[in-house]
Amino acid sequence: MSQSSDVPRERLYRFGPFELDRETGELKRHGLRVRLRGRPVEILACLLEGRGALVSREDLRTQLWTPDTYVDFDHGLNSAMNKLREALGESAESPRYIETVPKRGYRFIGPVEVARADQAAPKPEAAFPTVAVVTPPEAPPLPEPSPLRPRWWFWTTTALVLAAVGVAAWFVTSRVAPSLSGRVMLVVLPFENRGGGAGDEYFSDGITDEMIAQLGALDPSRLGIIARTTSMQYKRSGKGAMEIGRELGVEYLLEGSVRRDGGRVRITAQLVDVGSQTQLWAETYERSERDVLMLQRDVAVRIAQSLAGGVLSPVLARATRRSPSFAAYERVLRGRALRQVATEPAIREAITMFEEAINLDAEYAAAYAGLADCYRVLGGPGWEAAPPSELLARAKAAADKALELDPELPEGYSARGMVRFSLEWDLPAADRDLQRAISLNPSYARAHQYRSAVLTTMSRFDEAVEAARRAYALDPLSVTDATTLGVRLYYAGRYPDAVSQFEVTLRDHPGFSITHWGLGQTYAEMGRLNDAVAALQTATEHAAGSPYMRAWLAHVLARAGERERAERIRADIKAVADGRYVSPFVFALMAAGFGEKEAALDWLERLHAARSGWIPFLPVEPEFSNFRDAPRFRALQRDVKRAE
Repeated sequence: MSQSSDVPRERLYRFGPFELDRETGELKRHGLRVRLRGRPVEILACLLEGRGALVSREDLRTQLWTPDTYVDFDHGLNSAMNKLREALGESAESPRYIETVPKRGYRFIGPVEVARADQAAPKPEAAFPTVAVVTPPEAPPLPEPSPLRPRWWFWTTTALVLAAVGVAAWFVTSRVAPSLSGRVMLVVLPFENRGGGAGDEYFSDGITDEMIAQLGALDPSRLGIIARTTSMQYKRSGKGAMEIGRELGVEYLLEGSVRRDGGRVRITAQLVDVGSQTQLWAETYERSERDVLMLQRDVAVRIAQSLAGGVLSPVLARATRRSPSFAAYERVLRGRALRQVATEPAIREAITMFEEAINLDAEYAAAYAGLADCYRVLGGPGWEAAPPSELLARAKAAADKALELDPELPEGYSARGMVRFSLEWDLPAADRDLQRAISLNPSYARAHQYRSAVLTTMSRFDEAVEAARRAYALDPLSVTDATTLGVRLYYAGRYPDAVSQFEVTLRDHPGFSITHWGLGQTYAEMGRLNDAVAALQTATEHAAGSPYMRAWLAHVLARAGERERAERIRADIKAVADGRYVSPFVFALMAAGFGEKEAALDWLERLHAARSGWIPFLPVEPEFSNFRDAPRFRALQRDVKRAE
């Protein structure tokens, strides 16, 4: 790479949490080396050197590609830019550092500090003003637990979780974050079950969930938390701190173990600096029933002394809120684990767990929120295991009850937002609820994922893609979030990007039917009908021949001219519908594939009467693009509220 004669090689470029050393070619984030080498780093150096000015594609070709190198320059440049943006944690649609000037080149738009290599970085204290520690008012006396409800397990669990969360958050926010302009990323690894029983496995996983939820609500401007699905991938993985840090791009990890024995609970937790593999803090808590109430107050005081301002408030709010019985709490843990399985039998079993929790404790908000989410999923687009109006009405009642009991429960707003979307077709209200869930817990990946769907139906495609990217960044090992990003790119009409995302996802998750479905739909819109048929055939196989997946296959087969094969699938699905509920959407989709406009509209009107969550999607579904000008089709959208 050529060098400008008036720019010394020993210069350092600092921007946000990043630092580029021109001499070594190393890019660091928060002082930790980023795994980025070669052409992407050279491009970054050129942009930083010309910061604020346009660096044309031709300039980059001249400086970085020699004339005798026989490569596809456009492909090479685009590939290098994608790697660079990924390392910087941004996208071309929402740039923080590098702006794309279409067909011309790029411009570095972020603030940059330039220094010689022998100049020290600014002291951490200079980046943020000193914040005094705020001691909150004394918490009101806590009610004595009922002798008929053994609440002490939950109290102990919550208290010990909050103690560990408080200390971990103090180390991350007070010792590290004030020196950074970007967020510190932390992963809570699955706490090891030292109890031995299957029930204790749910308990230790529940401790992990509580840690993630508590830390996620602390200080989103300075602390980001990797979501549960990704965290659980490291259960018994045997991987070391440095390897996990590299894979997830985190600076810190929190890990520990849980043991229940003889009426006592012991939790051991430690906070580890990934870069240095140093144990920053470790502590063991062991308590019995008689210590629980005093311990709860001690935890609140300890957090108050360690944290300040916005970091403090959410923790204290959770610390002083009422607790359920342990029996109800345990069933919620089981219900959440079953919800993660994301199959109809598992979700129905999760509903049973949440209902049992409510029977044990009728004021347990989290149980109602879990119940609402499960009913919403069963009644939502692509599932509709029964008439959606029935399932979604149950979801609405449960979500409303959850928020009545706990007006600051992120899961409650997330569930209610999707009910407002799927049942009430009130898209602005749904978006408000999901934004509220995100404001209460910015690390709540599912809320970002749900919001991406709502934004898609509002034709805010770039925002939808960005919301899906946030969910994926928070839960990078989640096949659902990885696939959701591909689907949002598909709806945005960015078909090559969607194909790339689906292919990357399938390399790690070859058996996930929805990813194959997304790939097939994208191929269909690109005119690659044979590839679409192959992908949808695979999707159908992995989905155990579900009517929903088979209908998409029939739709594309009919478009590809294989009408006889498509008709056989349609006949099979009609036979299935004689014995169980099948959504009218399935039949509308197949009719559209055959070009049967009036029949498709008949089925869509039945879909509208059933209050299906597919109705808001219809204007952006390319499968129905030939019908959009029909008066009957436009009438289907009259009840959908898309703007205030």
